[in-house]
Amino acid sequence: KTDNAFHVVFVNNNYAPKALLKGFTIKNGYANGDNENTYGGGIYYGNFEECILDSNFAINYGGGSYYSNLINCTIMHNIAQNYGGGSYYGNHNHCDFIGNTGYYGGGLYQGTAHYCQFKENRSDYYGGGSYNSTLYNCLLHHNYANYGGGNYSGNAYNCTFVNNHATTYGGGCYYGELYNSILWGNTSDNTNSQHYNG
Repeated sequence: KTDNAFHVVFVNNNYAPKALLKGFTIKNGYANGDNENTYGGGIYYGNFEECILDSNFAINYGGGSYYSNLINCTIMHNIAQNYGGGSYYGNHNHCDFIGNTGYYGGGLYQGTAHYCQFKENRSDYYGGGSYNSTLYNCLLHHNYANYGGGNYSGNAYNCTFVNNHATTYGGGCYYGELYNSILWGNTSDNTNSQHYNG
């Protein structure tokens, strides 16, 4: 909310490698300030396990999370006006990205994800599920974007892209390299519904 703290959790960069928060719900952060207070509405740096990041906002980067490491977390309904609605950078293991929104990268922007699910994330431009990230053993489904409904750029290994949609090109994926991955049932309003320019 507009009168809430810029970040629900803020970890000084000097302590970020060792800081760990486990089992919390992190909700309604609103990073609409200046400089670093435009990043990470939910969390800014640190390590998080079994947490829920819900309905956080950032005017710039990382509505839910900025430069953090997450394990077994749910990242849902977060918004970034620019990059990474769910999360910006960082490492993500066994996480669910659900219903996040960003201009570039509705779910994840330039991060790494292992065994994660990306569901119903939305980008108004590039990468509904993920933008320029490295994905391992992930499932991306029912995500939506202008270009790259499931994913835009980056690399995906052993991933499944299903029922994603792009209003222009690349329902499943736009650009990027896919290795041993499955694309099925993805759609776009133009040609190359599965993988465009890959």
